[in-house]
Amino acid sequence: MQELPARKVTVQDSFWSPRLDINAREAIFHQWDQLEASRCIDNFRIAAGELDSFREGWFFSDSDAYKWLDAASRILVTHSSTDLLKLVDNFIALLGRAQAPDGYLFTYNQIHFPGQRWVSLQVEHELYCHGHLIEAGVSHFEATGKRDLLDIVVKAADLLLRDFLNAGPEKTDGHEEIEIALLRLHNVTRKEDYLELARQFIERRGRIPNFSVHMTREWQESKKRSAQVQEMRKEYVKQHQDHREFRLPPGNTAKKPPNINQRWYLSASEDSILNSMLQSAIRKSRLGMLCASDTCRRPEPHFTGFHPIRL
Repeated sequence: MQELPARKVTVQDSFWSPRLDINAREAIFHQWDQLEASRCIDNFRIAAGELDSFREGWFFSDSDAYKWLDAASRILVTHSSTDLLKLVDNFIALLGRAQAPDGYLFTYNQIHFPGQRWVSLQVEHELYCHGHLIEAGVSHFEATGKRDLLDIVVKAADLLLRDFLNAGPEKTDGHEEIEIALLRLHNVTRKEDYLELARQFIERRGRIPNFSVHMTREWQESKKRSAQVQEMRKEYVKQHQDHREFRLPPGNTAKKPPNINQRWYLSASEDSILNSMLQSAIRKSRLGMLCASDTCRRPEPHFTGFHPIRL
């Protein structure tokens, strides 16, 4: 049995046609707006180094964007839309910039835990998200014939071959999805290793020894990582005591801090607040450091510090 390609299907009836039309004209754009509003798309901009902000959403939220991309690609088969095509093309380009050189693309780890991968496969949906990315790539290729997204997902799938082919049962995803994605990618590329990895994922399922112990450990690890993310959030969005009580200004753990020590500008008429802030900044400059995070560095050569003021 073979799946019938979407481009070979035409739906023309009084029930489905109006619904498909409004989906193409309205719903798909509303969904994109919701992805932007929830900061889901911003997570990819952060991963690409194009936005200095804090990652928002569940660890699996990348998949929401991939499902949208899959749906948008299918819509383009039957509904020509310059606006939708532009959104799709721009998002694909963003994915290419956010993807790691070896193909990895999972913003939760890339932003919060660089260098950590596949640490909680039963809980954190890494393979699930990669699966929806791959499915979107296949759908886009089938709809447009363009390889820009397909090349991205092939790069991701080849990383999975490296890390999971012929691995043990503990290298099994907790949420099914990657299996069908690899099957679809095999149908397009005819690369046998994708089919073999899909087979192994299916046959390894249910074979983890002492699964309850394994699952408990993964839940504990995932909870620990979630707690670390919350601590990162506290550092990024600081709440602290009155400025008058500081001897040094608080830092900010943004990934890309300003070049100059936090020059505390305050639009306020109360001189005592302004003076306390400036004095705090002076103390920090006298320590010979520029801190916009918990990691401090020496001043830039052109930095002259803050000029002392007389209170």
